[in-house]
Parts: sequence; C-alpha cells; structure tokens
Amino acid sequence: MTTMSGLLGLVRGVRAFFTAQSVTANVVVGWTARSRIDNEGTGGANRVVFTPGELDPTSGAPKVLKAGQLDRDAGQTDYVGYEPRLRALAWWHAPVSVSVWAAGADPQDEEQQIEAVETLLEQTIQAIHNATDPTTGQAAGFANIEEWGPVVWTTPPGEASFGREVTFSFVLRVPLFDVPIGVAHPQGQVNRGGVT
Repeated sequence: MTTMSGLLGLVRGVRAFFTAQSVTANVVVGWTARSRIDNEGTGGANRVVFTPGELDPTSGAPKVLKAGQLDRDAGQTDYVGYEPRLRALAWWHAPVSVSVWAAGADPQDEEQQIEAVETLLEQTIQAIHNATDPTTGQAAGFANIEEWGPVVWTTPPGEASFGREVTFSFVLRVPLFDVPIGVAHPQGQVNRGGVT
C-alpha cells in the first residue's frame, strides 16, 4: 500500500470538478507556473495555480516562506478511517497558496477583468470544497481544509495588462503514515485438555 500526496489529490479533484462543470481554466501545481505569461485570448489564459507553501504574492519569481507545521494530534493520531493499516504518526498542517488569473474580453475594461477573476475565484473555492481525487476516489477538499487565508489582488505594472490575478491561501491537513502493517486474523481453537 502506497500513500499519495494530499495536495496532488486535491489538484486532480479540482481539475475533475472544472471538467464536470465546464469551467475553462488550466489547473496546474508547482513553483514556476505562476510567473508564466499566457496570452491565448479570452478564457484561454485563465488558470489556477496551486503552490506548496506560503507564498509572497508580489510579482516576480515565487518566494516561498513557510511549509507548515507538524504535530502529533490534530484531532486524532490514530487509524485514519478506522483502517488498521493506516496509522497516522503525524499531521502536516501544510499551507497552500493559490493564484487565480482570469481575463475579460477587453483589456482596457477593468469591470470585465474584475468580473472574470471573481467568477473564477468562486468556481475555484467550489472546486476545492467539492474535490474528489479521481485516482483514489477519496474526498480531497472539504474537511481537509483547516482554514482559509487572506485574498490579495495583484495589480499589473501597465494599464492594458491582459487579465488580473488574486492570490489566497489555505491550510491543508495531511496525515503522515507509519509503515503499513499486516492485519492478523486470529482463529478460534478448542482446547480439549481443559484450561490450566
């Protein structure tokens, strides 16, 4: 039995949700995707970027600050889902930074840019809340989100920039497991010699 990344399961779930809801936006994960410039026309450059860690939202290359906190009892340090082979040794409270970039049809129309970003932000929150990892079938968002962080608008340096961005963060609770153990199934036995 292998364990899988909680963040990557969440990202797969967000992609699946966007596909099911016909949301036009690329969903990517990593440290470099946010600084890319995608100019593919209205809707084509829309993207949601998940970055592990607490991110400085200012422009330029990502500057990751913190990767979270480990503890032994985030509500429970025991068998996750009552599965005896999955004993959580620690819980990782992992901050995740999210960039939501969207563009309206007219780069000069700020109302269109705001509308596009706010719509994609709302769809992203819905996707995180409802995410189910299509690889494992497990719920990846919802109760695994411990807290939401501040939302920050990123304003472009030019007047006719293509699209706008908001960033926000959340804390994802991720179990870190012990080495899987086998499960013994004792069988009954009759002792004909009596109890000693």
